[in-house]
Amino acid sequence: MANVNLPAGLSVDEDQGILTIQYKGRAFPGFMAIFMAGGFLAAIGLRLLLGPVEGDVSFALVFGPILSFVVFLGVRMVVNTTSITADGPQIVVKVRPLPLRPARRLSVADLQSIEVKRETQTGKGGTKIYYSVVANHRDERTTRLLRFKGLEFKEPTHFLKEKLEKKCRLHGERGSLGEAGPRGGSSGLDGS
Repeated sequence: MANVNLPAGLSVDEDQGILTIQYKGRAFPGFMAIFMAGGFLAAIGLRLLLGPVEGDVSFALVFGPILSFVVFLGVRMVVNTTSITADGPQIVVKVRPLPLRPARRLSVADLQSIEVKRETQTGKGGTKIYYSVVANHRDERTTRLLRFKGLEFKEPTHFLKEKLEKKCRLHGERGSLGEAGPRGGSSGLDGS
């Protein structure tokens, strides 16, 4: 798998013994969230400025924070980059510049394997396929390192799995399985 075409926004670099994987997600859903929620926030603000009618203030107090959080999530989708750094003894997963939680540090000694999971979700828009790179811990926990939407990520996800396994020297029983079978709905994985 040496010659894998990486999708736009995904990069892999190995320099001075440190493997760095960076992913800048697709911005379109983020722009839609900013546009829609931002538009509603602007409408609420304009209505309050022009002279609120009875009930407008309570409406703004309830929906203002919710819409503000949706705008934050949209901005986060547009500007954030997920970075995974593996230097042998640990894997560090960071989401920057607007994280929802601190960086996750995984000790390689606590890991059993790295695996690719294929998940499917069926909804109103049809069936969506997701590929995730997950770390399986020795104590049966699972941590999602990255998650991608779309078939174009099948090969790159396996490529990332192999790079992480090689860097962390993980070739356990579960790590060699490759791709787990399809799942419906939520995978129950923690992580982003």
